[in-house]
This record gives sequence, C-alpha cells and structure tokens, in this order.
Amino acid sequence: MARLKNQAGGKSVSAPQPGDALTLLRRRIFLYGCALGLIAMVVAAPVQLLHGANTVLIIQDLVVLGSFALVLLFGYRTQNLTWPMRWIALIIFGSFVINVITGTYGGVGIYWTFLFPMAMFTFFTSREALVWSASFILFILSVTALSISEPFLVSYNVTQLWTTGAILTILTIINFLRQRFTEQGRDALLKAQRETFEQQEELRKFKLATDSAYDHIVITDPDGIVLYANAAASRITGFSHNEIIGTKAGKKWSLPMPRKFYETLWRTIKTKKQIFTGELKNRRKNGEVYYALVSISPILDEHGNLRFFLGIERDTSREKQIDLAKSEFVSLASHQLRTPLSAINWYTEMLLNGDAGKITAEQKEYLNEVYHGSQRMVALVNALLNVSRIDLGTFAIEPQPTRIQEIATIALKELEPQIRQKRIRMISTVAKDIPTLPLDPKLILIILQNLLSNAVKYTPSKGTVTLRISRDAKCLTIEVQDTGYGIAKQDHSRMFQKLFRADNVRERVPDGTGLGLYIVKSILEQSGGKISFTSELGKGTIFRAILPATGMKLKSGTKGLTS
Repeated sequence: MARLKNQAGGKSVSAPQPGDALTLLRRRIFLYGCALGLIAMVVAAPVQLLHGANTVLIIQDLVVLGSFALVLLFGYRTQNLTWPMRWIALIIFGSFVINVITGTYGGVGIYWTFLFPMAMFTFFTSREALVWSASFILFILSVTALSISEPFLVSYNVTQLWTTGAILTILTIINFLRQRFTEQGRDALLKAQRETFEQQEELRKFKLATDSAYDHIVITDPDGIVLYANAAASRITGFSHNEIIGTKAGKKWSLPMPRKFYETLWRTIKTKKQIFTGELKNRRKNGEVYYALVSISPILDEHGNLRFFLGIERDTSREKQIDLAKSEFVSLASHQLRTPLSAINWYTEMLLNGDAGKITAEQKEYLNEVYHGSQRMVALVNALLNVSRIDLGTFAIEPQPTRIQEIATIALKELEPQIRQKRIRMISTVAKDIPTLPLDPKLILIILQNLLSNAVKYTPSKGTVTLRISRDAKCLTIEVQDTGYGIAKQDHSRMFQKLFRADNVRERVPDGTGLGLYIVKSILEQSGGKISFTSELGKGTIFRAILPATGMKLKSGTKGLTS
C-alpha cells in the first residue's frame, strides 16, 4: 500500500488502493466458507462411512475435507489467498464433475451445480470467474452432446443436461454482468476517493508550506472574498484569522489608492488574466502604516476559466527605512563634499589664471589634472545629490514657458570640446515648429546632457551621434542615436538601475557613475513621460525620451536638481 509521510506529525497516511476493500471481503468470505465446508465434511464423512457409500465418494469427501483444513490452517497467516482459492475451486469443480458422471446426488442432484458460478464470482474477479464457469458449462454441454444418440449417463437424461447447461449459462452471464458493474463502480469510487485523498494531501502540503512562509499569502474567490490566509497574514496585518476569512481582500488593512491603480489591477487580473505586481501602502490593526510589494496571480482551470486569485504581499517597510537612511546619508555626505570641492575649483582656477603669480608649463599641466579631477568629483557629487533628492521625493518640477530648441543648443555647446576631441560627426535635427511649452529648463537640460554625453562617451572616434527632437499631437519626443559600442541583451533590463554600467563599456571608458540614466528615467516618470531604447551590440543605440505634448507636470518639492 502506498504511504505518504505526514511532515507535520511524522505519521504515515495510507492512500486508498483499488481492490483493497473487496479483496479483504473476498478473503473473509472464502475463509468462512472453508470453515463451514470443513464442518459439513466432518459431519458428512462419518455418515457416509456408516451407510456404506461408494469408495469414490468417500475419497472425494476426504480430499475436500483435507483441502478445507489445509486452507484454514495456513490461510490466516497468508495475506494473498489467490492460489488456495484456485485449489478449492479446482476441488469443487472436480467434485461436481465426479458427481455428475457417477450420479451420486440422484436425479435432481445435478441442480446443485447451479451453486458453482455463484461461488466462482464470489471468490474471483469477473474474468477469472468467467473462465471457471465457462469451463464447467463446456463440460455439461459436452456430456449433453454425447447423450443425444444414446444416454451417456445413467442418472440424467438429455433434457436435464440441456436445462442445466442453459441455466448455468444464464447464471454465469448474470453473475458476470453484476460483477463487472460492481467492479466498475468500485473502481470509479476508489478513483474518486484516491483523487480526493491526493487533493487533500496536496492542500495539506500547500498549507504547511504557506504557513511557514514569511510573506502574507491569501487565496480569494473571483470576487476577491478571502477563502484562505496563512499565518503571516495575521502576523503582518495584526488581524486574526477569523477576522480575515470571508472579507474582501485588503479591505481591513489597505489604505485607499488612486482610482487608476484599482482599474489597472482588475483589468490585469480579471480581464487579461495576467499577474499584477505593484506597491501598496497598508495600515495594521494597531494603526501603524507600512509599505507592501503585492503580486496577484489569477488561478485558471483547464478551460481557462477564472477560479481563484492568489495574492502575495511582502512587507517592505524595513527596506524602505534602510533606503531612506542611505539616501539621507548620501545627501548629507554630498552636501559636506561640495564645500571643499568648490574651494579646490576656485583656487585651481586662480592659479591657472596667474592670480598668484606666473606658473611654468609643467605646473600648469599638473594644475589642469587637479582641475579636471575636481570637476569629475563635482559631477559625481551633483549626481549623488540628485539621486538622493529623487529617492527622498524632495525634488521639485517647476515648469515655465521654455523653447526646447534653446536648451538643445546649450547642451550641444557644452559637449563641443569632447566632440572635437573624438572627431564625432554630430547631426542635430530639432523641429523649428515646436512651440514654447511648459517645461522645467533645468530638468530638460539634465535629460539632454546625460543622453548626449553618454552617446559621445560610448561612441568611438569618427563615429556619428544624432539628436532628433519632434512633437506631434500626443507627445514631445527626444531621440539620441549613436554608432557606438551598443548594449548586450543580458544588460538591457538593468540599464536604468542605480550605479549600473555595462561590462562592454566599463573597460573602454573607466569614467562614469552609472547614475545618469536612473536620473533621466526618474525625471521623465515624475513628469508624466517615459524612456526606452533599442540597441545592437557593436552597432549602436537609440534612446527615446517621451514627454506629453502639453509639457511637464508640476511637482512640489523642497529642492531642485543640479545639472
């Protein structure tokens, strides 16, 4: 019998197997039948000896008695009684054959043979019982055929034999059909029981796994009513299991989100039947507010119909606190670095301009290295400050009437030294019909500076960089294309992460913070826009920044970003 180990308590649970109950019942009936047969033979044998029964009958009775005794003696110790059953069936078969031939039971004794099919279908499966019964019917019909011309048996005539054969055939068919229907019904029932057992076992394993999980897990019906909640759901939200079950998922602990959030959520999981992920702000039972990363998966049946929702929430409050602390530290450290860096830049410029006296060519070379290194540090500090303001949510977006053509000219002019040094071919296609739009000039300059400086930095000498700015009824598009090193496919998903630089450019261009694209993406998303790119390794990249055609959205904040 197959056994599954209960992981919770270490107990063994038996899965139902086809034929277990019926086999046990047959075994009991067989042994009880042998016991009754033994008692009958013990009584009958002495009577027959006293009345001078013929030798064949006495031998037959002794063989039957001995067979019953042996089966009872060893049967209780043996689980599988298939062969003892077959031996008893053979003994009964032989006894009936001998009695029919010798006429021991008299004129009506042949009708005792009707018990044979019943016994066979009780002991054996339908197929094996059919073989035994068919063999006995074949014997009766053979004797009948031999008795057609002249009586083959003294005790029975042809009519009795034909009748016996016909009734045996009918009884065999009836018992066979009954047994088959019984077996089919039993198999169907056992299959259903086994499937139910397996489902219960799977549910038990699922519950063990989910109750041990750190994340908050709930299962709901298609309307969002909670059917199951793991232990972490109570631990994180503070609500008891009974308070959660039967309620709308999140109703007790979720804080209201924008209407668009819920529209996107239900459209994703119920209409598109896809997984939804997002960030929520929740409130525990004690009133404490916490952040959670949520993933909701629709569970479908084999026909694609919605059956359940599986919701997993992870409390990210601690991670948020750590990120906030890091951002505050970076902001503080960057502010502290700006003062000495400004002093270094100021004094270096004074020395280079000769304010402290004439300097030699060698001294000027050293001072230029100091100045350029200081400028790189200033750029890094400004980038770190911008990132901390973005992460802290303190940076402001202040749109004002702006001509983007003028901002593009400023960005290109700043890059002229690098463009000339690398002999880059710069192509600028800025639509002249773009009207004055509400844009934050500092942020637009940061976007253009980062996209253009990356294109120039990661394009080999004599390459080509193209700037295109256009506007249609829906959006304002800034596109920067280069013929540079390109980006490997495995790096595409990480391009907008903080401090990430692709492996293929890190060795060629050591300078770089890995913060520029993160800043650009954050600015665009906070302004109602987005950014995307296409790239082929060794052939170049196209970055495409898109803003609403109406301009940038106002965002209040305490600080602006630094270009």
